[in-house]
Amino acid sequence: MIMLHSDAPLPSWVEFPALAHPALDDFAREVAQALHAPIAQVSIVSQAGQTMPGAAGLTSAADKDRTAPLAFSICQHVVRSGAPFVVNDLRGHPTLHDSPAVASLGVVAYAGVPLHNLAGQPVGALCAMDFRPRAWPEQQIAWLLERSAAVSLTLQSYSIELRMAESSFAMARARATCRAAHAASAALAESSGAAAHRDGLLARLADDLVGVEEIADLTRVVSRYATLSLHASAVAIVLESPVPGGGGPVCIDGQPVPDWAREPGGLRPAVERLPLRISESGERGSLVLRWDAVASVPARSTLQALTELLAPTVEWVVLEKRRRALHSSIVTDSSFPGTAAPQQPTARRPCA
Repeated sequence: MIMLHSDAPLPSWVEFPALAHPALDDFAREVAQALHAPIAQVSIVSQAGQTMPGAAGLTSAADKDRTAPLAFSICQHVVRSGAPFVVNDLRGHPTLHDSPAVASLGVVAYAGVPLHNLAGQPVGALCAMDFRPRAWPEQQIAWLLERSAAVSLTLQSYSIELRMAESSFAMARARATCRAAHAASAALAESSGAAAHRDGLLARLADDLVGVEEIADLTRVVSRYATLSLHASAVAIVLESPVPGGGGPVCIDGQPVPDWAREPGGLRPAVERLPLRISESGERGSLVLRWDAVASVPARSTLQALTELLAPTVEWVVLEKRRRALHSSIVTDSSFPGTAAPQQPTARRPCA
């Protein structure tokens, strides 16, 4: 038995919906078969409760719902500790013997290992459960740990896909806002020519951003707008942390941040550092612009509108690059379903 150390807080939320995911269901079925366990799960745990995007052996009702209250979650202890949690007989565990999972669901034996998000934080568990006492041999736990790397990659890819869908919605909304502003300013007789011109340029930029998927294309479109429409002499899109847990700032194309763009906004009157709100990604970005003269710097409202239009596209392109890298890892990873299962012991002795 591995003792329980559950001091770490659970994530406040997770982005995964309470829906079955085909690839994660495949992992759960493989675990159930390999470990001869009646139930296996790919679980995600937060303060709000537990979801099971991957599962095998659930009742028909649980298979449709794919959620569980936190009180029923044994997987939460894997997430809290960030380490494997293995119990041969939960009925004899000092703190889990009266868990609803034991008393109401009849779970007796549990073995789970952590699953990690893009930032390397534990957010769930790959686990197997049994309704009778059983030992979990070391080779089975080692195999679960091996599988957990592949499951984590799949979860991370799933997370990126969900965030890309949100970014796509945000892009469409931002572009619609720009076009509506242009139409409104053009329709108002009292509207100044400058406002109509500004909104027209932003609407044109919104059209140019449609279909942009590559970082090189994004950089080209933004640089063209900044130099031709805003009369900037230099432009840089800077990511503060391009890789979870990575180093310092770098340009979106991977190049070092130029010296002029490293200074905080305001130190040079003709340099503007505009925050890019990259929603729910844990990353910070900036659009940094430089002009040759202070008089050339556009109005704050123009710069604000530009960042609101640009931020979701920057996030989408960065996520697309990461999605491709993860897909490449998944394709070449030998620990996906189909890899040989661990050797089973010739006899399984129930835990006393």
